[in-house]
Amino acid sequence: MRLRVLSLLVFSVAVVAAACSGSDPDPTATTAPTATTAAQSTATTPAQDATQAGISLVEWAVELESTDLAAGTHTFNVANDGTLPHEVVIIRTDTPADQFSVSGGEADEEGAGEIIGRVDDLAAGQSGSVTVDLEAGNYAFICNVPGHYTLGMTTQVTVR
Repeated sequence: MRLRVLSLLVFSVAVVAAACSGSDPDPTATTAPTATTAAQSTATTPAQDATQAGISLVEWAVELESTDLAAGTHTFNVANDGTLPHEVVIIRTDTPADQFSVSGGEADEEGAGEIIGRVDDLAAGQSGSVTVDLEAGNYAFICNVPGHYTLGMTTQVTVR
């Protein structure tokens, strides 16, 4: 009888311990992409159905995987693959991306159009991300670190 009670007690403790040890995370749950640095980004919170795309910042280019995008929510994973600090600013504009007014070595972001999102101040090798809702239209993706825009760090993007 004692052996049966002891066995039942051991079995009960094992069941309780297994139940309290945690469970596997929900495989359908998603987490928001986070910046791998303290880079600031301004945009919406990442959506579950956001399209993921990469942006590479190098001297003197803003390189996107595609410059022809579908309207909707996009998460851009931005990597500074250059040797100098860079940033990316996403501007909805009807002005060609390489024809913004410039003052003090920087493009006039406010005068260029509507700023949709950005990732600021990425040191060489750092990365960050920004999630934005893009409507049909024309966009400029620029690096506006002083002097970089005028050296060609801009890309024109069409959203359909």
